[in-house]
Amino acid sequence: MKKAALWGSLCLILTNFLLSCKKDNVTPETTDSPSIHTAALKAGTAKTDAYAGNDTWSLQSQLDAGDVTLIAGKTYNVTDLTVTHSLNLNGATINFTNTGYGFALWVRGGNVSITNGTIQGQWSSYMPGNPSGYGGIYVLANNCSISHVNIANFSSYGIVAGAVNGSKVTYCNISNTGYIGYFYDAESAATHGGVFSNNVIDRSMVPASTVTQMALGIRGSANNSSVTTTNWTITNNILKMPVLPASWTGACAEIRFCNNSYIANNVTTAGSMGLSMVACTGDVLENNTTSATKLEGIEFADCINCKTWNNKILSSYADGILIDGGTGSNGIQLNGDVISGAAQAGIHAYKKTINLTISGCKLSSTIASPYGIELQQSSAVKIVNTTMNGNGLGNTALQLDNCPGGITMTGGSVSNFKSCAINVYNSTAGLVTDNVGLSGVTITGVPRTLVQVLLNGGILGTNISLPQ
Repeated sequence: MKKAALWGSLCLILTNFLLSCKKDNVTPETTDSPSIHTAALKAGTAKTDAYAGNDTWSLQSQLDAGDVTLIAGKTYNVTDLTVTHSLNLNGATINFTNTGYGFALWVRGGNVSITNGTIQGQWSSYMPGNPSGYGGIYVLANNCSISHVNIANFSSYGIVAGAVNGSKVTYCNISNTGYIGYFYDAESAATHGGVFSNNVIDRSMVPASTVTQMALGIRGSANNSSVTTTNWTITNNILKMPVLPASWTGACAEIRFCNNSYIANNVTTAGSMGLSMVACTGDVLENNTTSATKLEGIEFADCINCKTWNNKILSSYADGILIDGGTGSNGIQLNGDVISGAAQAGIHAYKKTINLTISGCKLSSTIASPYGIELQQSSAVKIVNTTMNGNGLGNTALQLDNCPGGITMTGGSVSNFKSCAINVYNSTAGLVTDNVGLSGVTITGVPRTLVQVLLNGGILGTNISLPQ
């Protein structure tokens, strides 16, 4: 079969992905096919030196024979290379001359490394991005590492990794990619043990009107709960996206069906979201910083038993942290997070959220905003030793929107909100909002402790305990 025909099959699979759950829309419009990596493995790799200055054949011969160290400072022009042994770029540049489709490097040998140099394509951000275009590196083998490599100017991906274990990317700079910077997608088999740390992904130069996908994506699957990837370390990365992208799928990072992983010390700027966690279980997010997101800084969509520690949300055009999803998140614990500059709610739990704990968080309104914490159709929520300061800009500290109840706030403080400490809004016929209590909470600079709005037969229960 001709290579063009095989690549056509792969192109049908590397299509647009809906990358994050917002509210209760959790079904992707399109998904990967499990055959993506099989198709890639079958793709031909015939190499010929078709013109003077094409280094493909000579480099391929060396890589087939063993580990290779390139000549420092030299530029090598290639159409594509199959990597089955380690490649030390040694300060050299791989210049990918193919502007149609393919990858500069196809990594097919296990336990190999690619280090110390530059891999560049011909794409510019004024050109349309293309998920079926050309990319930097495709990893198709276990326990491979990429370190200290600059990857830039590709119409599709900087790096793609398939259903492999032990994938490791460290100290790399990925910039100016038309579709996604780094994309790990197991999709066809459960995997474990990835590392993505100390990297920079910069897609901020891509026009906000055209960007449709994220800087960093790590997935077990698009929507198959039986296919997960586990035990990842995602730390100390800098992720940049355009300000106010037109598409809400243009996040800095989307992590989906990725369990028992540690996401820490990352800094995200702009994009639709900072860190979007979707259908994940047992993950820990610690000391990450997000700013200037179009939507929320951190999202948990349909997640179970995930925790945060001491994250900072510096600014957001919507919520600071959002807990949402189609089936709802369960057992999320927010600890010590500092949130300011959110135009909507500092923390927003959307419908079907249960067993949420907010502990030791600091919420501050630095721009006009409606809520410190907003709970919509949520229950079994504990707010402990959390401070909310409206600074004369926030309207309501705690908003209960059609919640059945089971909501307590103990310790902490509420200050300087324009309307009230707690607003109970119930417009659902027959719904009783009950078992709501504030205990040991210091309230200052707030006109009223409670405002209640009951419509359409909504009821406020009798077990409401508030400071006088």
